[in-house]
Amino acid sequence: VVPLIAGCRKSSYNYLKEKLINSVYSSDVRDEVISELQSTFDCLSITCKDVGDYIGVDMPTCNKRQDLAAFAGYTPRTNAQEYSDIDLDIRYIEIMLRMEAYDAAKDVYMLGKHAIVENGSNVGPLSLQHLATSKERKKVPSFGLFNTYFSDENYANSAIMGVFNEPIIPGANRKSSEQKRAMIVHILRYMVTPMAALQKLYEAVDNCKIISTTISKISHKRWDEAAAILIGSMEGS
Repeated sequence: VVPLIAGCRKSSYNYLKEKLINSVYSSDVRDEVISELQSTFDCLSITCKDVGDYIGVDMPTCNKRQDLAAFAGYTPRTNAQEYSDIDLDIRYIEIMLRMEAYDAAKDVYMLGKHAIVENGSNVGPLSLQHLATSKERKKVPSFGLFNTYFSDENYANSAIMGVFNEPIIPGANRKSSEQKRAMIVHILRYMVTPMAALQKLYEAVDNCKIISTTISKISHKRWDEAAAILIGSMEGS
């Protein structure tokens, strides 16, 4: 389990690795270890119900992430916190690229993994590729500058897929694995997610101009989604 947590929260991974792998386990830290494990349940797609109740022994209370809970000091008005999990996909992609598992990283980019969001009446994974190619980005005034500069409205996706699809030819003068990882991860962090958040913000502002209770709720949701994308779910994200 501990290696999987590397993709969830670096501090939890380092703590559990030290207490459970590098050191001789001591029961004195049992509650702290369990609390750290519980804090990663959402990332691992585990629920408190999956684990069940502990019988005959006192254990730290297992609490699921609450709807409308504040994150990084921001209190949402709608349940949009799942959008914050998109940073976990970037973290997983970074780890897969470090292992040179390019197909696995590409799958996470194209299909999504952690951010399970509502889309109309459907619920499913939100992919970074969807954020990078959304037609709604045109609502953002600065999007036109990127489109003009790159002569490609899907500039970020084209760059990322270009790296993923670059043939591996032994001895050829190609990008190193470190260069590939840096290029993909930095594009995701500094081009894809900021533009996606701006798109949500401008959608919220546009909806505010319409006098309708239903549209007003959508506006609040778009604003919260933007905050979630910008803030993320991990420390330091």
